[in-house]
Amino acid sequence: MIKNQNNYKCSNCGATASKWSGKCHSCLEWNSLQEIEDYTPKSRSVKGDTEFFTLESSVNEISRIKTGIDELDIVLGGGFVSGSGILLGGEPGIGKSTILMQVASKIADMDKKIHYYSGEESKSQILLRSNRLDVSQRKIQVSTLSNLEEIILKINEDTPSLIIVDSIQTSFSDRIEGIPGSINQVRYTCQELLALCKSLNIILILVGHVTKDGQLAGPKTIEHMVDTVLYFEADKGNELRLIRTAKNRYGSTSEVGIFKMTSTGLEQIKNPSSLFLSNSGDNLTGTSVFPANEGSRTILLEIQALVTPSLFATSKRTVVGWDVSRLSMLLAVLESRCDLTFSNLDIYLSIASGIKTSDPAADLAVAAALISSKLNFPLDSKTVIFGEINLSGTIRESYNTEGRIKEAEKLGFTKALISKNAKTIANTKVEMKKINGLVDFISYLKTISNSMDDEY
Repeated sequence: MIKNQNNYKCSNCGATASKWSGKCHSCLEWNSLQEIEDYTPKSRSVKGDTEFFTLESSVNEISRIKTGIDELDIVLGGGFVSGSGILLGGEPGIGKSTILMQVASKIADMDKKIHYYSGEESKSQILLRSNRLDVSQRKIQVSTLSNLEEIILKINEDTPSLIIVDSIQTSFSDRIEGIPGSINQVRYTCQELLALCKSLNIILILVGHVTKDGQLAGPKTIEHMVDTVLYFEADKGNELRLIRTAKNRYGSTSEVGIFKMTSTGLEQIKNPSSLFLSNSGDNLTGTSVFPANEGSRTILLEIQALVTPSLFATSKRTVVGWDVSRLSMLLAVLESRCDLTFSNLDIYLSIASGIKTSDPAADLAVAAALISSKLNFPLDSKTVIFGEINLSGTIRESYNTEGRIKEAEKLGFTKALISKNAKTIANTKVEMKKINGLVDFISYLKTISNSMDDEY
């Protein structure tokens, strides 16, 4: 076989070039091209012992290992699956290492071997965290190794049940050129670790860095290789932490786990609706309650809106926790179908407690909060509102109406404003008021507001 000519290779991304250049044509990194020696590609032997199987073949039900943290089990689809690879990403300091140390503690209590490889922290830093989380007495094998070959050697010697690599960007192999965190290094180390863990039926958790845009750093290939991708989310200055599933081969991708950061670690929120709702009990203007679907659960959210006259030629639209483009569409429908003018008004819309939702059924609750703030009449604090609004101004039936109603009833709500096409729910004490369109909805809200004024 003919040898390749001398060429240059980028130490950052691994791209090759026939001549030297000051900047890599692939990753645009400066001074990263290095001359490499000639090489001869090695042919791989082909084995003919691969067998096909049909879809009629029997398979045993997937067995899961509970993490001991209910909120994380929900996100994972019921717990860890042996031999699976999990990628956890999030902003620096959000609590990734904290929750993984807590998970390792729970699994260690089941008399299972744990390997925790931390390439970012020193021994003293890890011990300080373990003492703070009260996991110092657990049998967790912790190492600051970053070299892939040494890590694989330790895994083969001990064969643990769970391996945590914090983080994959700090791991490197001597067989691959480039610094730790480069595309080739991340791809190779991830592939080798996944192949080893699947062959030994070991659970592998990889911590991944994120870019300033919130995306996982490194090649997109690693998200395709792993079985589950989790994102850790939080707003700055907020103790609330959310874990969302972006990919899960063993469960749903719409689940969310809710935690609260405390001095002793992450504390799971068993009843998140009580956290997101205010306890005032007053009938306030511009505030509505929306039962949001988040995967297999229903969470009651408080939607707040403030509509004020604009002091500038261009009105402001400030949105927290909802899609600003969907707000623009909703305002257009209200102006066109209901003769309500918002173009000269500043609008501030927020979902309380910093949580985000993309549930389309939030349309009606947002519209109620906007109308209430503009017309200055209160909404009943014991009423939940949900429904998707069409461009024609009509209200569509929402998914999982029964689950939303049941959750509202459990928390003491007595009335629900829903679509006219929604099915009637049996065995519930919640009064369901069915609305055909936005015009009827506004008329009903005015009637309720007048009755409230008469009571006072």
